[in-house]
Amino acid sequence: MKNLLLDSYNLIHRSRFDWGGGLATGKNQIIYNFLKSIKPILDRFEPDKVFFVLDGSPKERLAIDPSYKGTRYSSDLSEEEKQYWESFHIQKRFIINFVKNHLPFTTVYHPDIECDDIINYYATKLEGDTIIVSSDTDFIQTLDKNPNVKLWNPVSGAFRERIDVDYTYYKSLVGDKSDNIPGVKGVGKVGALKMLKDLSIFNKKMENDDFKKQFDHSFSLVKFADINESLKDFQYYNGCFDRNEVLSIFESLDFKSMITESYIESYTRTMSRISI
Repeated sequence: MKNLLLDSYNLIHRSRFDWGGGLATGKNQIIYNFLKSIKPILDRFEPDKVFFVLDGSPKERLAIDPSYKGTRYSSDLSEEEKQYWESFHIQKRFIINFVKNHLPFTTVYHPDIECDDIINYYATKLEGDTIIVSSDTDFIQTLDKNPNVKLWNPVSGAFRERIDVDYTYYKSLVGDKSDNIPGVKGVGKVGALKMLKDLSIFNKKMENDDFKKQFDHSFSLVKFADINESLKDFQYYNGCFDRNEVLSIFESLDFKSMITESYIESYTRTMSRISI
C-alpha cells in the first residue's frame, strides 16, 4: 500500500507562481497550474490512496500566542494587491471544491486543527509507505519519528533528508518568521546545531530561566499537536472521478491543452489507478 498525503494549501499557494517565474495572472491561471501540476506527482508515485488535507484554524496555538501566523496578513494592501488576493481566494475555493467532488481523493478537514497536524497524524497511522507532498520543512519532524514516511518537495523535485539533530528542538531555537514563531533571542542556525549536537550545551542553556521560557514558548508552537484517537469531528469527502464531467469542466475553463483527446485519456488513466 502506498499513500500520498497532499498539503493542500501549500500546493495551492505554489500554484500562484508560473513555471517560468513570476505570479500567475489571469482569471483561472492558478486553477490551471494546480490541476496541471498534480498529475505528474500522481504519475511519479502511483499511489493507491491519496489524501487531500485542508487547513483548519490553529485554535490551540492561537490560545498560546495570539500573534501566531500574524505576519501573514496585512491591512496595508494596494487596490491591485486586494484584487489579486480576492482572485486567489476565489480560485482556491474552486480548487478545493473540484478536488472534493471530482478527483478520487479523500479530502480531510477539521475546523480547529491545522493541516500539518492532521498530515502528521495520518503519517503515523496509515499502513504501508507514505509520502507527504509539501515544500514545508515542518514535516521533517514527521521524518524523525517515522522511518516509513518520505517528504517530497514539489518545488525542488526531490525528497527532503532528515537532519542529524532533533528538528523540533532546532526550529524551536531558531524560530520561523513566516509563522511568527520567535525562537530564542540570539540563537542562529549555527548555534542551534552546535548545542543540539552537544546536548550538554543545550541542557546548560536550559538552566537559564529566560532561555527556557523562550524555548518552551516556541516549542509549544512548533511541535505537532496530539490528536485524540476519536475522529468523530473530522470531516471526510470522497471524490468521484467521472471523465466526461471533468472534461466538461476543463472545457468551461477554456483549458485548451487539457481537453485534447490524448491528455484527457492520460488524465483518466492516472485517476483510475487510485482507490477510495
